[in-house]
Amino acid sequence: MRIRETFALDYRTAAFDKSTVMDAILELEEQLERGEIEAAAYLQKKRSLVRML
Repeated sequence: MRIRETFALDYRTAAFDKSTVMDAILELEEQLERGEIEAAAYLQKKRSLVRML
């Protein structure tokens, strides 16, 4: 039995596509508006999401 599976990374099999990232950004902005997340955390997470685009 193999413990680890081997595969090649390819841009066509990316885990996140543009629409998924945009949805995450919208959800993050809603969390900020509701006061569920601090401004510093919001900026850090949004910066990471924008880099994915």
